[in-house]
Amino acid sequence: SSGINAEYGGARKLLKQEPDKKMIAVDEYLPLMFDSHPNREWSAHYEPRDLIAYSVNPLLIEPQFYIGQEGYISDTETSTVILDRSRPASSSSEESKVEL
Repeated sequence: SSGINAEYGGARKLLKQEPDKKMIAVDEYLPLMFDSHPNREWSAHYEPRDLIAYSVNPLLIEPQFYIGQEGYISDTETSTVILDRSRPASSSSEESKVEL
């Protein structure tokens, strides 16, 4: 996300989910909250997903670099999956992993 403008009601919806307790990158969190994220397993952790979101074209704010361009730096795109040791082990190894 390059820029976000939230109304009071939208900000309250985002904070009501306690994102500090379910840490996730904002570029993943916002699509989850307006129910447009492709990963349904992640979506299941966030209810309700009724945020209303808009985008404008042309963009009012643009990133300096896009993914894959020389000079692009991200603290989330190249993150590794680690085990979440705070949750009990399950039969599915995917359920015990968290992406940072």
